Amino acid sequence: MNCGDVFNDFEKLYLQHYKPVLFYMMRICNHMQTAEDMTQEAFLQARQSFATFNPEKGCFMNWMKTIARNKYYRSLKKTSLCSLDTDRILCEADTRISPERELEDHCTQKILYEAVENLPEPERSIVYYRHNQKLKLDEIAEKIHTSRRTVSRKYINAMHQLRQELKNADILISSG
Repeated sequence: MNCGDVFNDFEKLYLQHYKPVLFYMMRICNHMQTAEDMTQEAFLQARQSFATFNPEKGCFMNWMKTIARNKYYRSLKKTSLCSLDTDRILCEADTRISPERELEDHCTQKILYEAVENLPEPERSIVYYRHNQKLKLDEIAEKIHTSRRTVSRKYINAMHQLRQELKNADILISSG
């Protein structure tokens, strides 16, 4: 298959799948401009790696949805991660911090940051929404299109995983 054939094949798939992927992204992010941006970026990435697409592993539509969804979650992570309020998560109340304590807190924040980073989706997004955007569980449920009960369960599981990660690192935290 020559380059022209690959380009023509991709163009046909683009024309066929752009709108369904866009609508899928609209349901995920609830913002038209963001959905359009993520869809376009996903198709650009897919175009660059189209030669590696294997239809035996799955259909093109699912591949595109996965790329677009991952792009969106990465963009959330970049914007949210910069402002992740790890102090609030740890519930630290002591304002008089020694240099040793400051170093310990920095290490704790780094471990917590990595633990949040390693959470699966949608748990990671739920933690970000809850602690960065200060959203209530009902608001998070609406934003990620699932029930409040599911969000609550996933949030509890995520916090348990984070506490376990900190416990494994020999860091004591209050459940406060």
